[in-house]
Amino acid sequence: MAEEEPSGPIRTCVACRRKMIQARCNRVVLLSGRPTADALGRAQGRGAYTCTSLKCLETAIRKGGFSRTFRTAITEVEPEGLAWEFYTALDLEMKRSGKRGAEASFFRQVSTRRKFLLARLNAWEKELKGVGKPGDRGATEEGKGEP
Repeated sequence: MAEEEPSGPIRTCVACRRKMIQARCNRVVLLSGRPTADALGRAQGRGAYTCTSLKCLETAIRKGGFSRTFRTAITEVEPEGLAWEFYTALDLEMKRSGKRGAEASFFRQVSTRRKFLLARLNAWEKELKGVGKPGDRGATEEGKGEP
């Protein structure tokens, strides 16, 4: 059986301007004046979409893609922090939906969604391989913390 190409709303990355299906994008929303990862696409308000790459997050911050979309100045945001927010939210959703995946009817309903979530999770895992978690900034090479 041939795999169907998903359909749905088309979104444009605010960094590279590439168009793609919404299910394959990362959504960022403005909560309390701070850009926040909306990995599941459920948060209220205006959303800015980016590709699943740390490079596009960095470009959107540096070149003003988020500022343009949210119509306010966005400067003090760490792209790695947003990337970790996406990664942890996607990981949690995969674990949560995986528990119910054994039910045949439910699995058929979410199998396409799980496939996209897994692809996005794997992409973030590759991007974040060499980047430490936001709280690990003070760690030394031995991993013992500050000297």
